[in-house]
Amino acid sequence: MRTVSMKLLVAIFFIYGITLCDFVNFAHLCGYSLTGDTLVTSCSTADAADCADLCDVTDTCIGFEYFEETGDCNLINAIRNVESNYTFCFFFMKTTTKQMTIHGRTLSTTDQMLQDLLYESQGTCPDGWTTTSTKCTLKLSEEKCNEFAGFLNASYSNGLCTMPLISVKWTCPTTGNWTLKRYPDGHYCQMVVPRMSDPGGLQYYKACENVCAGYGGGLASIHSAQENNDYLALRPTTGGVAIGLITTNGHIYGNNSMCWTDKTKVTWNNWGPGPEGTAGSPFEVTIMMNDSLWYTNYPNCTYFVDNIACKLNATKVQLV
Repeated sequence: MRTVSMKLLVAIFFIYGITLCDFVNFAHLCGYSLTGDTLVTSCSTADAADCADLCDVTDTCIGFEYFEETGDCNLINAIRNVESNYTFCFFFMKTTTKQMTIHGRTLSTTDQMLQDLLYESQGTCPDGWTTTSTKCTLKLSEEKCNEFAGFLNASYSNGLCTMPLISVKWTCPTTGNWTLKRYPDGHYCQMVVPRMSDPGGLQYYKACENVCAGYGGGLASIHSAQENNDYLALRPTTGGVAIGLITTNGHIYGNNSMCWTDKTKVTWNNWGPGPEGTAGSPFEVTIMMNDSLWYTNYPNCTYFVDNIACKLNATKVQLV
């Protein structure tokens, strides 16, 4: 297999292997046959790159055949299977950067490419299929339904081709005592751990960040009252909790000088006597205290840190 981008042919390739390059749009399936439907038949183009351009600007086109000897370019709008066939070297299939990983499926490279293409929108059904409460359906002939690659588990019944519905599960790492939470902006793993005994000469929030990094996460950003209360409830002991709100320049100059360590926007805050009362002061750490409010202006503020709030994005797992 080799790859081709619009107006760019890759010169180095392996006839019966797979070579992928950056910024390409189509994979040349040299050594493979492709089962699907043709959108346009025998449109003549100067070369494979021109055929790729034509496919790219044609709605529903996801691949093409190109015959170098004649210049014939056949656009393809449906692909159901990719199989090894050393006599074929004229099929091209669209590639995508969005990998669709379904737990329990171990796929070859070409099968993975096919799955990524069929589920490019990352939905519970292949793109263009109808989603019901229990399965995915598409009006298709029995002959064509039977052409789908075996790993897709397609079956035919009453005029419809069906596939299993993909369910989604969100998970957290097993290392550490992570708790899975869902908020309007996504699914997250939360954990509150005891503070370190010694910051080791680091700015205090950086030492806290290192503690969270040891569990695969980072200092927590907080974007709602519910999330704030959830962290408060996770404390193993009462006392202040270090969170990931820091200054942009090492000194406190009010709310506008604060940002989250994970680069998310400051969309909600819960200040007690916070940054406005400490303008120009050196920054060490932001603390959530027992009253759930946030503080930066406690004298010797690090003395009040008993816990550290950690956070990471939950992992999305697709299941059949």
